[in-house]
Amino acid sequence: MAPKDASRDDGLLGASDSWGQFSDEFIAEVLAASEECKMGNCRRYESADDLLASLDAGS
Repeated sequence: MAPKDASRDDGLLGASDSWGQFSDEFIAEVLAASEECKMGNCRRYESADDLLASLDAGS
Protein backbone atom coordinates (compact mmCIF):
# COMPACT_ATOMS: atom_id res chain seq x y z
CA MET A 1 0.00 0.00 0.00
CA ALA A 2 1.36 3.41 -0.92
CA PRO A 3 1.93 5.99 1.79
CA LYS A 4 -0.90 8.46 2.15
CA ASP A 5 1.04 10.90 4.29
CA ALA A 6 4.69 11.89 4.20
CA SER A 7 6.26 14.58 6.32
CA ARG A 8 9.68 15.88 7.24
CA ASP A 9 9.83 17.17 10.81
CA ASP A 10 13.09 18.06 12.56
CA GLY A 11 15.06 16.85 9.53
CA LEU A 12 13.63 13.33 9.78
CA LEU A 13 11.48 11.74 7.11
CA GLY A 14 8.21 10.21 8.28
CA ALA A 15 5.50 8.37 6.39
CA SER A 16 2.29 6.59 7.23
CA ASP A 17 -0.51 4.70 5.57
CA SER A 18 -3.96 3.67 6.74
CA TRP A 19 -2.35 1.02 8.99
CA GLY A 20 -0.07 3.46 10.84
CA GLN A 21 3.47 4.83 10.83
CA PHE A 22 6.33 3.22 8.93
CA SER A 23 9.48 2.58 10.95
CA ASP A 24 12.64 4.58 10.26
CA GLU A 25 14.37 1.33 9.28
CA PHE A 26 11.69 0.50 6.71
CA ILE A 27 11.88 3.98 5.18
CA ALA A 28 15.68 3.71 4.97
CA GLU A 29 15.43 0.30 3.25
CA VAL A 30 12.91 1.62 0.70
CA LEU A 31 15.07 4.67 -0.06
CA ALA A 32 18.18 2.48 -0.43
CA ALA A 33 16.33 0.10 -2.77
CA SER A 34 15.09 3.06 -4.80
CA GLU A 35 18.66 4.35 -5.21
CA GLU A 36 19.87 0.88 -6.23
CA CYS A 37 17.16 0.70 -8.91
CA LYS A 38 18.11 4.12 -10.23
CA MET A 39 21.67 2.79 -10.63
CA GLY A 40 20.39 -0.33 -12.43
CA ASN A 41 21.10 -2.71 -9.55
CA CYS A 42 17.53 -3.65 -8.64
CA ARG A 43 16.26 -7.19 -8.74
CA ARG A 44 13.41 -8.14 -11.04
CA TYR A 45 11.15 -11.11 -10.43
CA GLU A 46 9.13 -13.07 -12.96
CA SER A 47 6.24 -13.46 -10.52
CA ALA A 48 5.10 -12.63 -7.02
CA ASP A 49 5.85 -16.26 -6.10
CA ASP A 50 9.53 -15.74 -7.00
CA LEU A 51 9.65 -12.62 -4.85
CA LEU A 52 8.04 -14.39 -1.89
CA ALA A 53 10.44 -17.33 -2.27
CA SER A 54 13.42 -14.97 -2.15
CA LEU A 55 12.05 -13.34 1.01
CA ASP A 56 11.54 -16.75 2.65
CA ALA A 57 15.09 -17.78 1.74
CA GLY A 58 16.46 -14.66 3.42
CA SER A 59 14.90 -15.40 6.80
